[in-house]
Amino acid sequence: MYVYSIKLPEHKQESDSETFERFMLEEVFPAIDKSSRRDGQVTGLVLLKGNNPDIINEYLWFVHGTVNAGAASQQEDNIRAFGAEVSQKGDWDERGSWFAENAATE
Repeated sequence: MYVYSIKLPEHKQESDSETFERFMLEEVFPAIDKSSRRDGQVTGLVLLKGNNPDIINEYLWFVHGTVNAGAASQQEDNIRAFGAEVSQKGDWDERGSWFAENAATE
């Protein structure tokens, strides 16, 4: 999974965050090529928003199934055009997880 850090300017209001989230979910996510390519196939996209006061204008964007973000990397300029700062955090491999809803089946 490829990870991006996205930060909106400090002076953005909550309504700007909502607009950014709609932009990501309604414009960026659908625009990403999800077919099989040489650099992998995008199999999942996740947008997480910071939930603490000091990071409320920050997001993490996870791109699953590719190398170096694959087709998703083509959207970096669109995200920057929105006024956001985009930083690449690199490829990460999940090594384990646990969720309560799965515990009953173990």
